[in-house]
Amino acid sequence: MTMVIRPGDVHADRDLAVETFARHLNPRYDGARFDWVYRHNPHGIGRLWVGTNPQDGSVVGIAAAFPRRVNVSGHNELAWVLGDFCVAEAYRAVGPALALQRACLAGVTDGVVPFCYDFPSTSMMAVYRRLGIKPLGRMVRLVRPLSIETRLRGLVKSQTVSRHLGAVASVFLAPRQWMRPAASAVEVALHPAHFGDEFTELWQQRARAHAVMIERSAEYLNWRYRANPVHRHEVITARQAGRLAGYAVVRQDGEVMTLVDVFPDGDIPIIAELIHRALVLARQRGLAASSVSLLESSSWIPTLRRAGYRERDARQVVVYASEKAWPEIVDERAWHLLDGDRDS
Repeated sequence: MTMVIRPGDVHADRDLAVETFARHLNPRYDGARFDWVYRHNPHGIGRLWVGTNPQDGSVVGIAAAFPRRVNVSGHNELAWVLGDFCVAEAYRAVGPALALQRACLAGVTDGVVPFCYDFPSTSMMAVYRRLGIKPLGRMVRLVRPLSIETRLRGLVKSQTVSRHLGAVASVFLAPRQWMRPAASAVEVALHPAHFGDEFTELWQQRARAHAVMIERSAEYLNWRYRANPVHRHEVITARQAGRLAGYAVVRQDGEVMTLVDVFPDGDIPIIAELIHRALVLARQRGLAASSVSLLESSSWIPTLRRAGYRERDARQVVVYASEKAWPEIVDERAWHLLDGDRDS
């Protein structure tokens, strides 16, 4: 089959895209999610590529990209994060997927953006290998158990015994103060309000300290986390003498508290305080574990291990850059990536 690929329109093709994504990508995909990520993104309008069968006009698949303003060693670049990729079941040979992904990547080779990045699934990673594109590195998921009662229920028939064993184990799984380096005079608390100007100021003050990081202005953070129609996020702030020194964004996924975003990157004592507060919050709510995903080259790994986190699984991260892109773009150690930086 010869597939025809055309640029999509996020307004004219909205209903077509929502229906296709709900059928072939995620049955819970809806118009609210589409409007939020494609039309309300403060970094720009999303991009679509629609593949159709020329014989009957049916949709073969859709690929997408979302603009991201990225700080690269103090310089602002507009790049893409790829996501919302799907191919209809009847066409799931490698050919259509390759053609759709080439259409996405052409934005880099044609100079529309200097680079793009992706968090591909195992099947999507096979497409990248066919295109000759190697991964930047691995995104590892670290998990810190807080309770084993749920696991014990599957091993011990008596609920009373499993509850008592879980209570004993929870004493040893409780977050420990001595597991983190102390930050001087830090006040850590939940931040129920919207992100204000102080978050933009913190980003502007600390952005140059990072080689490659997605912009974290108040405008972006409010869109990303407060206006998110899919997930409810909570914010934990760290303050020194009343001034914002850092923050963490967390999301409760069932019995797991996920650390979605943490800033600033390089201040380990502040990061340790925020991680500890997220653990305490998860334990207070009776959750089973805390989880965080980050590049395995991250300088946070020792701090997380001291707090009891252990690697559970990993997935690849891909960066595709033009020859004109800054050299840091293809250096895994230069990137700061967390769950909040993905749109797939």
